[in-house]
Amino acid sequence: MIEIIKYILNIDPSLLLPLIIITIALIMKMKFKDALMSGLILAIAFTSVNLVIGFMFDTISPVAIQFVKNTNIQLNIIDLGYSPMVAVSFAWRFAILMFPLQIILNMLLIHFHVTNVLNVDIFNIWTKIFTAAIIYVFTGSVIFGFIAAIIQIIFELKVAEITQKKVEQITGIEGTVCSHASIIQILSMYPVSNFLDKFKFIRENHMDFDNIKDKIGILGEDSVMGAIIGFALSISAGYNFMESLEISIKLATTLVLLPICSQLFIKSLNPVSENAKKFMQKKYQNRDIYIGLDWPILSGVQELWIVSVLLIPITLILALVFSKLGLSNILPLPGIVNTVIVVPALIVSNKNVLKMLIICTIFTPFHLIVSTKFAPAITSLGQNISHLNINVGQLISYYCIESPIFRWILISAAELKIYGFVGLILLILAYYNFKKNFNKEA
Repeated sequence: MIEIIKYILNIDPSLLLPLIIITIALIMKMKFKDALMSGLILAIAFTSVNLVIGFMFDTISPVAIQFVKNTNIQLNIIDLGYSPMVAVSFAWRFAILMFPLQIILNMLLIHFHVTNVLNVDIFNIWTKIFTAAIIYVFTGSVIFGFIAAIIQIIFELKVAEITQKKVEQITGIEGTVCSHASIIQILSMYPVSNFLDKFKFIRENHMDFDNIKDKIGILGEDSVMGAIIGFALSISAGYNFMESLEISIKLATTLVLLPICSQLFIKSLNPVSENAKKFMQKKYQNRDIYIGLDWPILSGVQELWIVSVLLIPITLILALVFSKLGLSNILPLPGIVNTVIVVPALIVSNKNVLKMLIICTIFTPFHLIVSTKFAPAITSLGQNISHLNINVGQLISYYCIESPIFRWILISAAELKIYGFVGLILLILAYYNFKKNFNKEA
């Protein structure tokens, strides 16, 4: 059984999730040809989005390295990035237990009407493994690790459920939610978003993508904005005119292609969600059961990528400032396009670009500080991976820690620290405040 699960885990996520969707669609009595087409289109959607994001990173990465080199500041913690961190998490010896835990817990929560979300994003179980493994390193307790993972599973499902209407409105994909670990950060961002609404120029500026284009014309086009930002960042990093122009065109290309690629998610998932809705209404007495998926279902939203690109120079500057202050020592290179902070900001701000950028700027330091704090534990985990060559004294970490405040609270509570339990209480209060008010305002 363990070997079967390991084999499944080796399947690329862009293929694994479509296979799961096809299986679920067939179980829910969808015609085979329709289920197959939905799965195929979903695989193409994930693959195309991942290719464009990879191209974006390959374009921006050398610029970011050069930008930091020009400052002569040493950032010594190596940011592993997403893929190696997945491998490190899955190598934890208790990782295999997380799969039946999430699946069984999810089904029980649906059965007892605790949630209406069926999380089919099996691959991202790794984020729960990461939480449990880090807590195990900090505390030595496997039990505390799995308790924390259960808390994370519940929060993911409940926050996803609350945001369902907004996500459907933003994406146009019916019956689906974003159940990725990053959305838990909404609970921290929501009070900040409400505070920012006290300022009229933020509350009433309506700075979503369409309004930006209306106000500033051609400069508001995603292609033009990408070109301008790419050119400015390249020049500031010391590239010459022609090199900067080439980088600006490449970055503009990614901002144009991403929304086009992501339209495939709508084409793939809407038929499945409609079929699932009918099936679940019969089985669960007219309850709406939503399908939980990874964050790329939001990748067609231009505001997500505009803010992600605008955040690149801000992140680099903050990394340098916090290094000088002795609060962080990580170069956030693989995570320089930090979608896990922009996704929750997108949802909570209703695509208001100015508010998204302010919120992301406020919360970026938490990613820097927490990833630095977690570096010894992640290094310890990484030593279990034979193909990771970690030199003696070298620290590795993961800058794009999904919902870093939430993870820090869980670890502090697991270490039986008073402020950890206070943090948990505040987190629960934040959840109930969010649940009570979010959809009233949406």
